Amino acid sequence: MLDLPDSGAWSPAPEPEPDNLGIEVVYQDSTIVVAEKPAGVPSHPRDPGEGGSVAEILLRMLPDMHGVGDHPDAPGLCHRLDVDTSGLLLFARTNEAFQAIRRQFREHSIDKRYVAAVGGVLEGYGTIDVRIGRQSKRRMIANPPANIRAWPARTKWKVRAAADRSTLLDVTLETGVTHQVRVHLAWLGHPVMGDARSGGVPAPRLGLHACRLGLRHPSTNEWVTVESRRGEEVADMVVGAR
Repeated sequence: MLDLPDSGAWSPAPEPEPDNLGIEVVYQDSTIVVAEKPAGVPSHPRDPGEGGSVAEILLRMLPDMHGVGDHPDAPGLCHRLDVDTSGLLLFARTNEAFQAIRRQFREHSIDKRYVAAVGGVLEGYGTIDVRIGRQSKRRMIANPPANIRAWPARTKWKVRAAADRSTLLDVTLETGVTHQVRVHLAWLGHPVMGDARSGGVPAPRLGLHACRLGLRHPSTNEWVTVESRRGEEVADMVVGAR
């Protein structure tokens, strides 16, 4: 679903190219772009000059984004998803829009929602309000000891469907700490399926998909909501969830 601003600025998404690795632009106007990232594709180059990221392919599709933002190898990229997480990524097409969107992220006013397939059976809904710290370069942990720097983190979850040994959750982030969904659900005792690092049950892919983004449009100040066209792979991980 797209709730579009009434600015008349929206234009159809460009036609996907054969070698775009499944990346699809689902919304664009003169100011912002939202792209669908498949699982296994990095949001941005992990090494200088590395190809095959969403940022690199999107720049090829929309070269006017060159020089936008604070990362030369990821022009316009306003946030990130883990390599193994699929879903919506938000880009700015101008530096003014980039700064406005990053301000919304700092204020935690961006609506970020995920669907997550987790091991075990949950009921109802809940909120996880537990600080997250960086134990090492690649490992974040919940409720770390006092000698580890930590950030406040708040995650809301609600059961969408459940099977005998797994549950499909709707997850809303109220903060944006690295690996927040994975760390919080593991702390809850229900790690994301396919997340071996957190003790998740083996699966063909990580059971996490960024399914919705909502923000104040940086040009019109009207609320824009973009919903993913995908996510079936994650839903199918929980038998009978769909």
